[in-house]
Amino acid sequence: MLVAGVLGDLFGRRRVLLLCLFAFIACVPILVFNFPLSPLFFITFTLCALFGVMVRTLALTFVILRFEG
Repeated sequence: MLVAGVLGDLFGRRRVLLLCLFAFIACVPILVFNFPLSPLFFITFTLCALFGVMVRTLALTFVILRFEG
């Protein structure tokens, strides 16, 4: 979660959000077409979960910054 904030500060929040969202969406077909007990499935599932956390963190940051007084 902290990595998303640091990367957002270094490279721009919108750019990191879009990159993480693209990677999150790209993980879904790999998860669908792989056998659930294969090593590639576990690696992809872990990356998908990490990208999902980063997307949620950055999206929440945008909402907070947008509606801050």
